Order: sequence, then C-alpha cells, then structure tokens
Amino acid sequence: MRAALSQPDLGFQEQFDRCSALQQALLLEVAAGHKLFSRETRERVGQRIAQLGAAAPATIHNGLRQLEGKNLLAKSPQRGHYQFEDEHLREWVDKVARERP
Repeated sequence: MRAALSQPDLGFQEQFDRCSALQQALLLEVAAGHKLFSRETRERVGQRIAQLGAAAPATIHNGLRQLEGKNLLAKSPQRGHYQFEDEHLREWVDKVARERP
C-alpha cells in the first residue's frame, strides 16, 4: 500500500490497464466531458475499439454499466452523464488523453 501512496499514477495505470478497450475509450470520453451518446463520441469510441463505424448506443451503455460495476464511474444526476468516483483518477485519465495522439 505504501508504494501506491508514493506513486499514485501507478495505481491509476493499473486500474486503467484492467479495463477493456471499450471501457478505456469511455473513461477518456467522460474525462473530456463529451456527450457520451452523440454521434461524434460514438464514432471516436468505434475507432478506439477498432470497429468499423460508430459504436452502437447499447455498446456505450453496456460499457458504462461495466465501469459502474468496477466503481470507476457513477451516474450523474443529469441524464446521460457520468462522473468519476475518484476525481484524482479523472485528472489522471484527462492527462493521459492529452499525452496520447
């Protein structure tokens, strides 16, 4: 536990790595504040998971439910919006998104 306290990014990286490609894509989208069911977001998610075309709304919904089950995301009071359970993880994911092409 001591290593996790001194190197919090390592713990976040491990959490991120344990997620599927779909879950990682959704974490990136939530961190960026994008509308999760918009055509543009579904197209980006489709590209990130190596799918032809946009991800289906059901795919997005299933990925979000899985992330809720992992206690990484929670539904926001605003319909169709999600928030991170841990604000530090959100900041880390946002940083990762800015550093990747």
